[in-house]
Amino acid sequence: MNRLKLLEVLEILKNGLEKNKEIPIYEYVCFTGKIAFSSNLLFTICAPFKTPKPFAVNGFTLISLLQASQVEEVTFKIEGTDLVMQAGNSEFELPIKEEDEFIWKEPILANPVELDTVVSGSIRHALNTCSENQALEGYARICIKTSNGLVHLYSTDGDALTRYNTGLKTETPIEFCLGRDFCEMIHKIVPVSNIKVTDEWVCAESSQYKVYGQNLGAPTIDYETEIDTLLGSDSTPTVPVSIALDNALNRAIVVASVETSPTKVLIEKGEMTLVTETPFGNVYDTLKTEHSDVSVKINAELLQKQIEDTVFIKFIKSCIVVTNDKMLRLIANMG
Repeated sequence: MNRLKLLEVLEILKNGLEKNKEIPIYEYVCFTGKIAFSSNLLFTICAPFKTPKPFAVNGFTLISLLQASQVEEVTFKIEGTDLVMQAGNSEFELPIKEEDEFIWKEPILANPVELDTVVSGSIRHALNTCSENQALEGYARICIKTSNGLVHLYSTDGDALTRYNTGLKTETPIEFCLGRDFCEMIHKIVPVSNIKVTDEWVCAESSQYKVYGQNLGAPTIDYETEIDTLLGSDSTPTVPVSIALDNALNRAIVVASVETSPTKVLIEKGEMTLVTETPFGNVYDTLKTEHSDVSVKINAELLQKQIEDTVFIKFIKSCIVVTNDKMLRLIANMG
């Protein structure tokens, strides 16, 4: 088999490997005879790959040996409890595990709901407000749900909340959650063309790879209630997000990020003043704005991160609201 093509597949599968002394199989690439896969507690990646018989081999070791070789073709052969790999004049023997030690078997997805690439392409917006802390289960996931016949994505990390309208219509009501790591995998690593959903599994498919993750069920957070509570009856008009504001936030972050000091935003009579006073220095900026008068304290670094891909903004007592034609994002104030 071609060494570089094999490495290309293994470099993708490597994303599903993890160092685990208690369960070493998480470090192994498993070959079933028809597919190769890597699996951990959060997701499984698989690709078509034919072998004469099932076996598993340490993925990190196999990849390193292939990278250390310069030949064009390599061969695999199972001898007893070893994988023998021939690479030109070099021969490697790697211990293998048998099929009964595999921790995952590709499921049969019966009558799945299918969602097209619009949903997978929208996941990046929800990832911005999805917690990286796996211990915070309700916050380390993205919810996909139909509302008024359209598919929406929701996420919150406790500091900011996103609602993204994909514009995708579906006659089948859906409501389920995906783990952050699964979502990152299909956003950053594998370009997905289709997502299939059953009560137990979610499978994201590309032309060559499949990524499986557990359907985490309905969300534990009522996102629409949270949105209604934060917005209340506010009718403050939004104003465009400006480069001047982004630059001012940049300057505030220089002194504020050391100990997460607040930046005071005072808007009065068409002027926005940003005041950041810390033991490490003070930064003052004044900008022209059409925003109505208000005074709030914000986290400059958090706001700058969350205004990405947004068009309009408004500051209200309960939160900061940023939007574009498909997305609503609410960002917590600091008082």
